[in-house]
Amino acid sequence: MYGVSDTVEVTLQVRAQPGYLNYSYRLQLKQMCAFSGDQVYYPVYLTNPEPVAGYEILIAYDSTRLSLQDIVENEIGGHTSEYFNYNLIQSGVVDSFPAVRVVAIRDLANAVYTPPFPADTGQVLFYLVFDVAYDIPPNSAADVKFVVNELSDNTLSDTTGLILHTPVIIDVATQGSEPGDCSFEEYFVAMGDSTQIAWDIALVDGFDWVEGWENCDPVSYCPAGVITVNPALVGDVNLNTYPYEVADAVMLAKVFVGIYHIDDDTTTPPVGWTMAEWNKSKVNSDINLNGFYYEMGDLILLVAIINGFVNPPQTGDGEGTVDVAIRGDAIYLRNDTEISALYLELEPEIPIGNIEFGRVTEKMTADWNEVDGKLRILIWGVGDCYIPPGEWKLMEVRGCPDLKITKVEAGSPWGTLLKANWNSAPPFSIERVYPNPFKRMVTVDFTLRQKSPVELKVYDVSGKLVKRISAGQLEPGKHTIAWDGKNSQMRSVSSGVYFLELESLVGRSAKKILLLR
Repeated sequence: MYGVSDTVEVTLQVRAQPGYLNYSYRLQLKQMCAFSGDQVYYPVYLTNPEPVAGYEILIAYDSTRLSLQDIVENEIGGHTSEYFNYNLIQSGVVDSFPAVRVVAIRDLANAVYTPPFPADTGQVLFYLVFDVAYDIPPNSAADVKFVVNELSDNTLSDTTGLILHTPVIIDVATQGSEPGDCSFEEYFVAMGDSTQIAWDIALVDGFDWVEGWENCDPVSYCPAGVITVNPALVGDVNLNTYPYEVADAVMLAKVFVGIYHIDDDTTTPPVGWTMAEWNKSKVNSDINLNGFYYEMGDLILLVAIINGFVNPPQTGDGEGTVDVAIRGDAIYLRNDTEISALYLELEPEIPIGNIEFGRVTEKMTADWNEVDGKLRILIWGVGDCYIPPGEWKLMEVRGCPDLKITKVEAGSPWGTLLKANWNSAPPFSIERVYPNPFKRMVTVDFTLRQKSPVELKVYDVSGKLVKRISAGQLEPGKHTIAWDGKNSQMRSVSSGVYFLELESLVGRSAKKILLLR
């Protein structure tokens, strides 16, 4: 069995040969970078001076740090191969590492014609889809390498099927380090009357940096086909190299409520952060190692670790359900297990007045912020500060009766993410206001889900009541009520912004309107 680029010495010797890259055909692996916990698409390159009809490629990889999930063929010239398949090989068969053999045939003997791989330099044949392990020591590298175990490994077929291009097998240990010491000669070996073997493929591990990967700096030389892993320091959300400290929890909370935006603008807080820093922070924020970043389970587990209640990490989703519903301008909660952190996103129809949190949260920390028209609310606690199982009035959003829930997340005291359900449709709501803007008359369509008296109130921008209109006792269903632009003294009001508030026994709903005289 022959192994190509099995050692660092092989790599260094290969780099000493400038003519190596210029050899007739070249299969090449390059160095790229990833974070612990990432999924990466690792490309395999082909340089071919003549069109190629198919290939058989054998690659081994470091399974202690990489887990192969899939192999995805690249579309070249608008086509993929008519036959593309791969076979996983366990460790110890062709190499000490596990390996994968990939076979592609561009055009089969059928009515469909698929052109061969065109002559080109450095085209990507396929991608090895690797999951990078979480628990990787700092400054680690995971080797990926070509392996030649038999004549057919890492070979290319010409378009006739009569010439097989195979790799040159070099015992680099016997060569010197000066350029030119590794000589390459081309052999044509007759097989029968017409088939030839051309020993003219260079297998290249390393050399170049994979374009588009900027999270790590390339080292001065590239070891054999490595994936350089930037270690994830789980718990170090603020990237100060100290995991599981109080500033990490503060930063995670700021991300939740939208004080910190995840973007590439280095002038916004945290000042100086690009997407490279955010990507590191993102991976480090997965405290409970469930594959989701910046979520409730991470926050509550991080705080529990900081307080010494648990040791890191505890993983997975927990058993338990959280139901959140709107009734008027109040939000109600029903939960069958303890909640140590609760996050909600709401869409208010008009600017909010104030938030009054229920007694069930009085021992917990509550933060809220308005971002891009959405109200983000974060409630969390540690130790015995949690929401016990039961049904609760969670909060009232004063002055804003028409709310819509767009997101709910909840975490248990053990850092697990709970199943959350929410009712985004209030039992009483304004469906349409038209025309808006209006000149003489505005009509309000609304839906009532239970029998109730209904009243329409009109307010100006100062909050002064302009007109009160009673619709009387109404049955469930769709209804309409109108305002003629006059106040309670039956005088026409001036142009401007007004607020319509529709009130019933089951809630209130409000809309902003514009009167133009």
